[in-house]
Amino acid sequence: MAKLYQDDKQFVDMPLSIAPEQVLQIFTELARDHNHSIPRGQLQVFVQEHFQVKGLQPWTPADWKDSPQFLQKISDAKLRVWAGQLHQLWKKLGKKMKPEVLSHPERFSLIYSEHPFIVPGGRFVEFYYWDSYWVMEGLLLSEMAETVKGMLQNFLDLVKTYGHVPNGGRVYYLQRSQPPLLTLMMDCYLTHTNDTTFLQENIEMLALELDFWTKNTTVSVSLEGKNYLLNRYYVPYGGPRPESYNKDRELADTLPEGEQQQGEGGLGAGRLSTSVSGSGLLSLAAYPAAGTGWVPCCVLTGDREPLWGELKAGPSLAGTSLHAGSSEAQTPTCLVASEPANWCLLT
Repeated sequence: MAKLYQDDKQFVDMPLSIAPEQVLQIFTELARDHNHSIPRGQLQVFVQEHFQVKGLQPWTPADWKDSPQFLQKISDAKLRVWAGQLHQLWKKLGKKMKPEVLSHPERFSLIYSEHPFIVPGGRFVEFYYWDSYWVMEGLLLSEMAETVKGMLQNFLDLVKTYGHVPNGGRVYYLQRSQPPLLTLMMDCYLTHTNDTTFLQENIEMLALELDFWTKNTTVSVSLEGKNYLLNRYYVPYGGPRPESYNKDRELADTLPEGEQQQGEGGLGAGRLSTSVSGSGLLSLAAYPAAGTGWVPCCVLTGDREPLWGELKAGPSLAGTSLHAGSSEAQTPTCLVASEPANWCLLT
């Protein structure tokens, strides 16, 4: 592998400058001319000529205001300045799609979104699913409900098209998702706006996403005579992640040959350690086949208040075996409701 970029994500996020079949034909001829061993310099020239840098444009939210009310409620002057600096970030993190993403989607790894949105930042220059839940909380505090509504509509459109919200706004994320927070996003928006019309127009899409998780990712876990339902974040794909290709390949190379495919396939190839707390909190620690350590997660199966009280008191999630090489229980990464009547919390 040439490793032209330190971060694999930089390359897979670059749009094509011409049609994919043309780029592939040019690359095939280039490889043939060099006996399938293209010199690094020539490969760099090829990439520079046929790939572009960005598919997104900066965007300043129209509902951004210089001094939202929450800033005036902060009595400490230094904290108020700091909060004001955070509020300024919305203008730096705002993005919108170039028109070409809609007219020539085959040239982009981006998934088209009609409405502008806020990105996490850093190497993550597209939207991400559960990141956007926390983003929306902040936007609503900054009185930017229209931006939140647009982001919600983007996610609802994704459910309509794909049946679920992918991990992020790239085609290579379509086989992955994150904790299903779309309904909670809608709840936050409604709490601030009372826009019940928007809910009525889209409630079928919210139900459709729930159906996706119930029908496609739910597994039954039996323990001590009881059955628990768990939403499993499993990727039905056996290769390296495109945005982390080299890292995944290097990790796979450290595994015995028979385990390499499993290691690249995600948590689904691993095993589970389980325990049950007094209030009905089922704890699971998933051990990936790739050997990267225990990943703790929990399923709430009882009443909200007793469970939350026990969680805050520090339940011994899966005992001393929860984290490889450590006797300390780890903070849960995900609590998923086992029934529609239960609740969901993420920490």
